[in-house]
Amino acid sequence: MALPSVAIEPTTLVLLDPTNPGGESALDELSDIDTHVTLVVLLWDEAGAALRDYAQSENIDLSSAGRLYLEQVAASLQLDRASISYEVVNGSRPALELAMLQHTLVTRRVLLPRTERDRPNAHPTVTRLLNIVAPNASPSRLRATPLGRRTPEREIRRIDGIGTLIHLDPGTCLARQGANPGGACVLVEGSAEVTRDGSHVATLGAGDFVGEISLIAGTRCNADVVTTENTIIVEFTPQEFTRVLDECPTVAKYLLQASVQRLLAA
Repeated sequence: MALPSVAIEPTTLVLLDPTNPGGESALDELSDIDTHVTLVVLLWDEAGAALRDYAQSENIDLSSAGRLYLEQVAASLQLDRASISYEVVNGSRPALELAMLQHTLVTRRVLLPRTERDRPNAHPTVTRLLNIVAPNASPSRLRATPLGRRTPEREIRRIDGIGTLIHLDPGTCLARQGANPGGACVLVEGSAEVTRDGSHVATLGAGDFVGEISLIAGTRCNADVVTTENTIIVEFTPQEFTRVLDECPTVAKYLLQASVQRLLAA
């Protein structure tokens, strides 16, 4: 008899560093999409030394000290999540072990502390970790769009964290003329045609938003928008779109300028 399939909840890996005041800053990047969180500490170099001192003072092994540290972090945050798990990565090849952990788990994304992302003279092991982890941390292709090139890295990460990355086939309707907007989206790759009353109005490409005017104005969609090729979007619910406007001022300014230009050209 075939066993019933069980849906596996994707987890967000959050890398912590107990040796630095900013070592828990990756937790600031958590958003509503991160319903399952896996806290990770790497027992190497400074982190291992700090936890080794703690382990000796408590007369416990190093792995137990790492887990206690993660449990204390989770308790102090009082996260309202579906579940929080812990991973203590211990060994002589932490970059490889973290990469294996990322592929073993169904990973939504990987969040790194600012101390590791931005430090100009990062330890070589951290550099290897970034090379392995960063490409899968978020829909980073948005950074290559006109929007991404004009937007600070912090705001791009917020867009990545708030929205949902979706792959669409050609002919997918993103907005329907006369309908209430179900949300908004930004094109990451691909293109879409805008038509009004059956007539071509514009062609949208990477970095262009769809549905933002209707959401801001509280009106029905004034045009049909349909993908013309394989397209990738970041989709937002109305509530998520409001968060983008509130938390990403550069994006909000970009949207205002683009929307005004689109209205003038209509």
